[in-house]
Amino acid sequence: MALAAGANADTVTTTDSFGLLTTNGVHALSAIKFNPTQGTLTSATFAFPTTSCKTLREAENLGGTADTLTPTLGARMFFRLSAVNLLTTVITGTGASFAATAYDGVSDFAGTSGKDFGNLTAANAGNITLTGGSLANLIGAGTLGSAGYDVLAVGTGTVGSDNGNLLTSITTQARYNLLVTYTFTPTVTQVPEPGSIALFGLALAGLAAVRRKANKSA
Repeated sequence: MALAAGANADTVTTTDSFGLLTTNGVHALSAIKFNPTQGTLTSATFAFPTTSCKTLREAENLGGTADTLTPTLGARMFFRLSAVNLLTTVITGTGASFAATAYDGVSDFAGTSGKDFGNLTAANAGNITLTGGSLANLIGAGTLGSAGYDVLAVGTGTVGSDNGNLLTSITTQARYNLLVTYTFTPTVTQVPEPGSIALFGLALAGLAAVRRKANKSA
């Protein structure tokens, strides 16, 4: 974790990353919780600066007429707590279209009616800030995954066509990077002011003098 000081509040950060994760797949967050000995947590920002997906995509026009094949890649990343969605990050992109002839008789994703579009990639970002009662299970020992926080990656890509008579092969993977920023009010240890220390010292000296006088009188 990394610390940073501010005028009225401090921040501490922790990170997590995972992927490529085959969709549909779930990953429990390994980022650690906020340590309450540092102070009082006031907010937690979950930033996903880079969520991305990679798709290997092939298509064959099985129709009796020419067709335009257009690959779209995509994924949705769901940041969740106990399977309840908190944030959705949508990743989408479009590859170059292919002008396919009528089916050439061979289902090989090649020739004049088929195409191997190769690896297509796209990226996006998202963030959410939690406050108030939502902070309770972010505090303590262990990871955020142990409190029920995870990321679900769902593939959404397709190959578009005009006649819809297609043979396709689609493999989608996704990854994410996560930065968690905890903002907190530091625990303050009271330090006596110099004047108070001086007065306390005088009081002790006076008490000692009284005791010496009492001993002499005895």
